[in-house]
Amino acid sequence: MRPRVPAAAIPTDLAPLPTPQSTGLTRELLTPPAAAPIQPRSDYLLVLSASLIALGLALFIVFHAFRGYRRNDSVRMLYLATGLCLITVVPTALSLAVDTVGQLVALDPRVYTVYQPLANRASEVLGLCALLYSLLVTPAESG
Repeated sequence: MRPRVPAAAIPTDLAPLPTPQSTGLTRELLTPPAAAPIQPRSDYLLVLSASLIALGLALFIVFHAFRGYRRNDSVRMLYLATGLCLITVVPTALSLAVDTVGQLVALDPRVYTVYQPLANRASEVLGLCALLYSLLVTPAESG
């Protein structure tokens, strides 16, 4: 059994809560920091246009590599086109898609810091493997 506390031992007048003035805190310390500035639309359009130009050039190069495969019936050119596509087109298109969706809906920050870079690096590694294979396969094996 717990001992009973006499009613006289319980304080009835509680001390007031400390105020910012009594603790020495100033108004500057108590105000929350301002939100990060929103990126101006012109900056976003500049990055978007540069990305679209890079994507267009990458597609042009991949298209010509694929035409070389069709014209010469060379598997080496097919792997070259695939590797170039995985290195240049896929990461750029993925970045554009994620940024566009991010402008429309609030994405988790991990999408930008973990998932998108991971997908980009995986695409680039696969593209480099395809390029390496296109360089190492001998013409007799390429059909």
